[in-house]
Amino acid sequence: MSMINSNQIVNAGKVQHMRSGERRSEECWEMIYCTRGSVCFYFNSFTLTCEKGQIAVIPPAHLYERKGSENFSYILLSMQNVELSSQEPFTASDDANHFILDAFTGALFYYKSDPLKYQSLLSAYGALIAAYLSLNFPGSRQEGLAGEIQCDILKNHRDSSYELDQYLHSFPYSYDYIRKLFKKTTGATPHQYLLRLRLHDAAELLSDNSGKKQTINDITRICGFRDAFYFSRMFKKKYGVSPSAYRKTKISASF
Repeated sequence: MSMINSNQIVNAGKVQHMRSGERRSEECWEMIYCTRGSVCFYFNSFTLTCEKGQIAVIPPAHLYERKGSENFSYILLSMQNVELSSQEPFTASDDANHFILDAFTGALFYYKSDPLKYQSLLSAYGALIAAYLSLNFPGSRQEGLAGEIQCDILKNHRDSSYELDQYLHSFPYSYDYIRKLFKKTTGATPHQYLLRLRLHDAAELLSDNSGKKQTINDITRICGFRDAFYFSRMFKKKYGVSPSAYRKTKISASF
């Protein structure tokens, strides 16, 4: 089979750690499926955020720096001769059935097994992934603004002194425009996104039965909330029970 096939997968791997401050630029297209946590890609003039269930697409010769959240992981496919019209980095979301995750996982498996023996299968996976991304290309990066805000919230969401409004007002755009743009991109306003992250962290801590039991006040502080009453009210609104009741349910279920 010719080595100049379109959408050819030339490397595949799973990434779970990276050196901070490392800047890179590749000759191949990079297709990155985030399987856990999130990863931010810092380019010269914009930031791209890839969360669990999303695919980051980085064309060749784009210099960037990566930074992952705690316990992140992603599948990386390096591809040549990709048939996509965009020459700018972008992200796309997998479908509800995780169809593209299956394609990435399959490509990784066959590449690690024997890339020459399974070259036809790898070509099929590459074509499938490229076709999906072509159909789901978002059209524009929205100036990278939403991704930049996502990264800042992810970096600071556990800090109770974090002033999100102050950060949003630092941009040369109207506050209302930023809120609408962010919601269009992520499905939530910046404040809803921040609250969701904090409540998710709290639920994780409340589910911990390893013996390291923080008090509700401890968890309030650790997750970035300033007021325990507000935290309890928001937690019950999302999960239907108080933090203490949630903890009892999770611990009882583990026995």
